[in-house]
Amino acid sequence: MATMTSKERMMLALGRQKPGRLPVTIHQWQDYHLTHYMDGLSDIDAFLDTGMDMAITRYPFVFPEDPSWKIEAGSVHGDNKLRDYSVATPKGTLHWQTGTNEYTTWVTENMIKRDEDIFLYRDYSPRK
Repeated sequence: MATMTSKERMMLALGRQKPGRLPVTIHQWQDYHLTHYMDGLSDIDAFLDTGMDMAITRYPFVFPEDPSWKIEAGSVHGDNKLRDYSVATPKGTLHWQTGTNEYTTWVTENMIKRDEDIFLYRDYSPRK
């Protein structure tokens, strides 16, 4: 069967027909998994190797230099290697925290805590 686009596979599925393959993906590859189980492949090569549909997530998020969005990272502390972050905008400061272990990094405290915080993010986070 010729390679089908994801839209063509979706249309078959909506028509209760069987596509030539089942689309599948994960939201991101963990460095630990790539190193220990995928022979050090990059995330892109791991998707190609497994045949999964690509969904690339970049973490940590990289923000371009922007005078209204300067991120400051605190020192690592605690058992889960917690790190506090803040960004001061012209109209207020946003705070968040991550935890890290040998397998992954996760958010332990969200940046958006109050309704007003979403407007700081909207107005001052870099677009590119």
